[in-house]
Amino acid sequence: MPTTLTYPEPFGIATATNDLQAAKEFYTRLYPYPVTEGVFANIKYLSIMKDGVTLVNVSQRSEHNPIRSTIPILKVDSVEDHLRLISGLGGKVIIPPSVCPCTHTSFALCADHEGNQFLIKEAIEAHRS
Repeated sequence: MPTTLTYPEPFGIATATNDLQAAKEFYTRLYPYPVTEGVFANIKYLSIMKDGVTLVNVSQRSEHNPIRSTIPILKVDSVEDHLRLISGLGGKVIIPPSVCPCTHTSFALCADHEGNQFLIKEAIEAHRS
């Protein structure tokens, strides 16, 4: 019996920057919440979250970073199930399922049939049970 998927919901934004420090100053004034900083796949990033919800992920723009502009992060109940759906609809997986270093949940970077990017991420509560 196939699993019934819930619809993806907005869950914040991801963006890339040439100047991570300037982006940190901008976004911490916009969102006055704690900042998590780190490195994922050799790309420096910062993340601002409130109550388990991603407000913004900012990564250092580089040749290794496939995120080139501001894109939506969509909350899903299962990254794996949604990747099958996205692929079946003609979409593309750019970064396969990976573990988010901030929340230890699964995420993947995808594109629709025209190449428009979006990130899908499992909700934190999906991993608490």
